[in-house]
Amino acid sequence: MICQYGEEASLDSWNPDPEYMRECKQLQSVIGVYTKQQTALKNKLHSLTCCGCTSGCMVRSLKRQLKALKGEITALQHQMEALIKEHEKDVYTRIQSIPGMGKKTAMLLIVATNGFRDFESSKQIASYLGLEPHERSSGSSVRGRKE
Repeated sequence: MICQYGEEASLDSWNPDPEYMRECKQLQSVIGVYTKQQTALKNKLHSLTCCGCTSGCMVRSLKRQLKALKGEITALQHQMEALIKEHEKDVYTRIQSIPGMGKKTAMLLIVATNGFRDFESSKQIASYLGLEPHERSSGSSVRGRKE
């Protein structure tokens, strides 16, 4: 049956992502890691200041780390933006023309959708990104029986 399906169905062949898109995905992943580290450091700094420790080597160390992380995140975002502007300039410009869409959101959308080439409709993109929730339930055990 699988062989018959393969013979009858016309399927598109899989094409790997372009090299720049793979690099953008890696950049986005590293930025995510650094953002989580930044949040953890901010929480620790807040914890120390709430306990009355506003000076000392721990606070200075945390502030240095936060400054370094901020610099790394900014540098990686600029690198990703340069790659996207080089290869997806038209799409990047059009997305940013939408009110409320900034650079980060535009870059995220382009990288997540491979420049909108992996999807055929906006509904597919919304479902893929989890922006269009659907209730999926069966039976009567969740809500009880209808009388």
